[in-house]
This record gives sequence, C-alpha cells and structure tokens, in this order.
Amino acid sequence: MFTHIITISPLGFLYGSAGAFLSPENLVGRSGAKFPPDAATLAGLLFSANKHSGAHDQVTLRDSLFLAGPFWANVDDPHYFYVPVPRHKILGRDDTDQWEVRNYQWWRDEAAHPDLEADYHWQRIDTWDYTPDEIKANGAAAQDPWTFLPLLHPSLKSDERNVRDENGLFLENAVQMLPNQWDGSQAETCLVYLSTVPLEDGWYRFGGESHLVEVASHPIADTSPIAELLQRPIDHAFALLGPGLWGSTHLSLRYPRHADFSDRRPMMLTDRPQPHRYRLGSQAKSPQGEALAPAGRLSRGRYAVPPGTVYLFKEAIGRSWWDWPEAWFPKEGFSLKHLGCNLCLPVDISRS
Repeated sequence: MFTHIITISPLGFLYGSAGAFLSPENLVGRSGAKFPPDAATLAGLLFSANKHSGAHDQVTLRDSLFLAGPFWANVDDPHYFYVPVPRHKILGRDDTDQWEVRNYQWWRDEAAHPDLEADYHWQRIDTWDYTPDEIKANGAAAQDPWTFLPLLHPSLKSDERNVRDENGLFLENAVQMLPNQWDGSQAETCLVYLSTVPLEDGWYRFGGESHLVEVASHPIADTSPIAELLQRPIDHAFALLGPGLWGSTHLSLRYPRHADFSDRRPMMLTDRPQPHRYRLGSQAKSPQGEALAPAGRLSRGRYAVPPGTVYLFKEAIGRSWWDWPEAWFPKEGFSLKHLGCNLCLPVDISRS
C-alpha cells in the first residue's frame, strides 16, 4: 500500500511538457500543453536521487516502487489532497447547478437532466463519498490551481551572449502554481503524488526543463482515513483517479478485456482520450556535454482514458485497486501498475 505522500512545490515556473512550444502558426493555443507531470516524471527523479545516495539497489527499487498521481493540495494540509471529480457528479458555481447520477439510465436520458458543464473538476479526497451539495458546503470543490503563461525566450549565439540574428526568440508555455496571497484569500499550493518509497526532503531539479522544486515526503498512517479509502473493495462501479491504460503495448483500449472481467463491455461515463507517453532512462553526458550513453527510450505512444471516468460493471470486482493482479495492467518492460495506471476508487451508481 502507498506509504508516503510526496509534495512538490515549484520554486518559480514549470513547463507544461518538454518541447511544447508556441509556433508562429499557433500563437493563440497551447500546443502540446501537458500539466501536471505524470508519475513517470517523479519515478525518474526517485531513481536519479537513489543513484547518488545509494539508499536502495536499483533493481530492488524498481520492484518496490509504486507511484500514483498527479494530484495537488494546499501546502499546509497535504494529507487532504484534491483528486479529479468523478463524471457522475457535476459541480457548478451556482447552488442550482449540482447534480449526481445515481442511475446510469437517467444519465442517458437527455430529457431527464439539463445539459450542464462542470465548473469545478477537483474535490478534496476526504469528501469522496459526499454529494455535490455537501462537497460545495464544505468548501471542498476547486478549479485548477495553476495558470499557463507564455514566456519569450532568447536563443543565444554559441560564442557570445547575444541573440541569434535569425530565429533568436521563441515562445514557450510556462506554468505557475497559484502563489500564496498576502490577504489569505488563496493558500499556497503544491503537486502531490502517492508513493511506496519516500524521497529525502530538499531541493531537486524536476521535469524535462530541470526547474528547481522543493520536495517533502509525508508518511501515511495505517489508521488514516485516506489509507482506508484507498484499500476499500470496489463493488460494481469505480472512478479513475489517474490515467486509464488498458490493453497491450500495441493496442489502446477504453476498458479492460482481461479474462477475469466477466463483463467485457462495461457502461462508461467518460470524455475524449488523452495522449500518453513517457521516456525510460536518461542520457548520461560528460562535463563537456558529450553523450556517454544512448538516449533514454521513448515509450510507445498510446491513448489513456482521462481521470474522472466512471465504469459500471454487471458483476462486482470485489477487491481494491491495490489488490488487482499485475496481469490486468499493460507492460512496457514492467507493469504500468507501478506508475499508478488505472488507480480508482469505488462509487455508488446503479445500472437500472
């Protein structure tokens, strides 16, 4: 079971994803923007830090490390972090815009409910079982705690500190976590990941652009209500907290088709799939910048079912995500369960 909450507080800006630039043809959009970083990014940081500290054997670390995320929290209260709102709940700003689907057929009947768009896509983990009205009443609904900011960067000449004569400037997508407000109206926020291995507190380079972040590890007590929730057996329905990756390395599926799932085609409340990719390994360089080892291998491109998706099966699964066999997860040299693939929690919804 997850034993630690790892918080990451950027000391300034982060970038949406490696190579996500605004081109002259796409100045109004966010081309390739991807934030927050996936659990694979934190896995790379853990392995890099362990290589220098020697705290664990790399093979032992590979087998024992399980991560999940990304989530976020207020810096002062990381144990009550925010997770994606399941799609069977709609949280709006107005008191009349709260809905919860208890019956799947009701959702399919367009005449039975208004066409509402959610204003809040995050809820505090301790309110998972609450109704939308109760979530709003407890102040546990939230929007994204970060904002995208385009930054203009100079591209310098190799032999002098002057901008190149051609293509000397480019725009890049920066991301800023909402800072603490002096009047107390906004608490300082941080990224949150669940882990079975702690990371020593300190400052680290994080992500493809190697920006400085402050990292802290917080143990999860066995008696914590969050630990109980994560180990709660799943009945007929669950909602994804992380990216849903089903199928093989060559095929992306929207739902599990393993033989243990007697219901091969569950009912779903979902949105469009998201591209999912990450890099395995790193490229070692000499002090002069020369490559000493082959570059890390980019994983096979696939699509992930977005967090918040609700699945409804005919028969009960009867076990929590943590107890699912690794055969249910796709593999790329290792089971993607180690990266929090398909992490989910039970929800109360019926088919009839």
